[in-house]
Amino acid sequence: MEFGRALNLIDAIFGFSLTLLVTTLEVPPPAAWTSVRTVLATGLGDQLLAFAISFLVVAGMWVVNHQVLSSFRALDSATLRICIYLVALVIFIPFTTKAISAQNSEGLPLPTAVFAVNVAAIVLITVVLVRVGRARGLIDRPLPERGLIVHSVAVATIFLVSIPIAYRFGPDAAQYSWLSLLLVRPILNFGAITGGRRTFTHRNRED
Repeated sequence: MEFGRALNLIDAIFGFSLTLLVTTLEVPPPAAWTSVRTVLATGLGDQLLAFAISFLVVAGMWVVNHQVLSSFRALDSATLRICIYLVALVIFIPFTTKAISAQNSEGLPLPTAVFAVNVAAIVLITVVLVRVGRARGLIDRPLPERGLIVHSVAVATIFLVSIPIAYRFGPDAAQYSWLSLLLVRPILNFGAITGGRRTFTHRNRED
């Protein structure tokens, strides 16, 4: 029961973060609703792009988190603390998303840098969770740990490298560099982690 309570809290925070992303969108004034072009010209286009990026990032992180925790048989105090740190950063994503899409921050590299650090930290904490769980004997199902670590480090590197890009070439260039994520997954064959085996949302075991 305690294991289920922990998972429910983690899932709820991921879901809450996804829901809060809609608050990063500003409704255009009535005068702008004459055409799609005028609506997007109010800055909604940039906001929708940031919303889409963040939604895919958070959803992807939830998938990985689901795969990782489905391999755990229990969470002890150490791994539970790591999970709390992780979801604290997840719930912060709507704030950093709003920062990169706000019109008054256009052209400023700092919001993009903060968003990149936010995402990279979540990814790396997931790696720490796996390593600590393995070391403490809490993982009882097969988990392609090496593939997970390689993929996570690659994703974190892409976001961290975008920080100097933002300061050297501008935030738009840094955000375009995130598109390289579309190449990382097939190259590293991350499907071996998320799609290589069937997973279930319940645990079939006797406690």
